[in-house]
Amino acid sequence: MQETTNEGGSWWLFSSKGMSCPTTHNAQMTLPHRPTCLLILVFFLAGCSNRMASATPSPTPPGSSPSAKTTAPTPVATPAEVSALLDAAQDGNLEVVSKCLADGVRVDDGNPEKRTALMLASFEGHTEVVAYLLEKGAQVNALDTDKRTALMFASSGPFPETVRRLLKNGADVNAADQVEGWTALMFAAGEGQADVCRVLLDHGADAAKKDKDGDTALTHAQAQNHADIVKLLSK
Repeated sequence: MQETTNEGGSWWLFSSKGMSCPTTHNAQMTLPHRPTCLLILVFFLAGCSNRMASATPSPTPPGSSPSAKTTAPTPVATPAEVSALLDAAQDGNLEVVSKCLADGVRVDDGNPEKRTALMLASFEGHTEVVAYLLEKGAQVNALDTDKRTALMFASSGPFPETVRRLLKNGADVNAADQVEGWTALMFAAGEGQADVCRVLLDHGADAAKKDKDGDTALTHAQAQNHADIVKLLSK
């Protein structure tokens, strides 16, 4: 038991069982002191209760807590709005493409075959639209239902600049589709796109890669009598 004294000579006795009543120095506590002791104790406990009540936060009304707030769902574009974006991309209409995205159509929304605006713009060689869509976050290696990419679509036409733009933004040069196992180089070789073949080769296209039938880009070029590409791939 620890003892401390106050200025009036009374002792506050603290023990492991709690705080006892004040007593006079060197004197036993007699019965008349008990009411005083109890009164002090009541005031002490009342003060503690008031302090605890004031420290207790008021209940938060339902829905006012930050954790209770919900984020509004992102609106989904209608099929007509998605079609407007896809048509504009295929037509190379940058103004309409920009408006569609501003109106809430997502840049990677596609048609039932999962062909996106980037794929359709790439297929037509609209490099300016392709660059804009990439800046807006279009996935350069997105796949349609045949597992074809925008690079494969661009490589089938005479669009080396579009191909270059896609490669600059991380297009997988050796990806193969699931229909025939064709790569972008095979599409270019089969379609006689010599300049595109050169760009693809400069960016690491694997000329030895085979499709599901065991054919390479070279055999595709030979089958279509594209002599310049045969010469390029025979080096």
